[in-house]
Amino acid sequence: MKKSEVILITTIILVVFSLFGCSKSKDKPIDSDKPIVNPDDPGNPDIPDPNKTLYLSFKKSPNKEVTKIDVDDNSSAYLLIIESDQKWTATTDAKWIKLGAWDSENPKMGLLLALQKNHFTPRQASVIFKSGNKSKTVTIHQSGAPKIDFEIDDIKFSMIYVEGGSFWHGESDFAPARYSHYVYLDSYYICETQVTNEFWKSVTGNLPYDILLEFDYEQDVADKQGSKPKAPVSVVSWDEINSEFLNKISYTLGYDFRLPSEAEWEYAAMGGVNKDEYIFAGSDEAKEVAWYYGNCEEKQDVAQLKPNSLGLYDMSGNVYEWCFNWFSEPYERNEENVNLPDGSSVSATVNPKGPKSGTKKVVRGGSFQSGYIWQDELKVKFRHGIDPSGVQKCWGDTGHPDEPDCLYSFDIGFRFVLPLN
Repeated sequence: MKKSEVILITTIILVVFSLFGCSKSKDKPIDSDKPIVNPDDPGNPDIPDPNKTLYLSFKKSPNKEVTKIDVDDNSSAYLLIIESDQKWTATTDAKWIKLGAWDSENPKMGLLLALQKNHFTPRQASVIFKSGNKSKTVTIHQSGAPKIDFEIDDIKFSMIYVEGGSFWHGESDFAPARYSHYVYLDSYYICETQVTNEFWKSVTGNLPYDILLEFDYEQDVADKQGSKPKAPVSVVSWDEINSEFLNKISYTLGYDFRLPSEAEWEYAAMGGVNKDEYIFAGSDEAKEVAWYYGNCEEKQDVAQLKPNSLGLYDMSGNVYEWCFNWFSEPYERNEENVNLPDGSSVSATVNPKGPKSGTKKVVRGGSFQSGYIWQDELKVKFRHGIDPSGVQKCWGDTGHPDEPDCLYSFDIGFRFVLPLN
């Protein structure tokens, strides 16, 4: 390795450490609000890693030019070598981007662009370079953290990043899920686990099980449903989730949380871009990933069994999960051309939200009561619809004057998503 390369690498390490390391109180961090000004001749030093080096030339170039950089969520640094006959400046308003002057032994000068680790959602910012009447913009898009941790009233919950992509939604051999069609989804975050009793109570101030008494359940059944703080909440209606829980938590934390669309739920259950081919969410063996009639008599604490490849727990079994969509059979399709990140294009239904109206909302995933005879309800492709109130006519709404109401939300809970668009 050349002596100049060794000096360059050492300099980058020292500057990155000064920008991100644990500094003493006497250290002076670089003030990125102040423009960095170069000497008259920035030069062209030897660069050991061309993938982490950018060359910007103001000679014989358009007045305005934009360069885009895509980076992951980790901290990283880029060396920028600027070619110009005049002095230039570099500025950015993003606090997660630090600008540091770099000077080699020759002497030749460039700019070190250091990016802090991203602990939250994807973000984008720009560094603007100016020389005379010309400007260049380096736009940086940094991926979001693979997992985000939140806390509300001492209750912690985590959301897992689901990278957008395309997949076959539905199952043509399974009547309620006809017809299998290609879907493209944007990226989003989804809860690592189902919402628990303690989580629901921390947001709403109560538990929802008193309604059981109105349907002739014994008091001990209602008490048992809420007796495990870390078991998933159930007996909650689609209406309650949206009007009470999601409305309150969105206001409290300042983000627009919502129930997942049916396509988002299925895509996440299948491992997203991992494209898992399991029958259930994370395995072909129900007992490995699901609480159901074959291994329990009641709902269990979340996250006790094996997660799927995205790290999501209980997407098969424990309790059913409400989705945002109205239920329709077969699936609606509205295909259009989609340009993929690799440059190719596909014909797909983009971010489907289902029909605009209906009488029932989609529920997915099966529950602790599933599997008495077969395990179809636990499969990632299984779907059916329930009235959003959680209450339906017991005989299938026959119109008979003596047909009673039944509470169908006994084993239905939910998880929610944080959309990025």
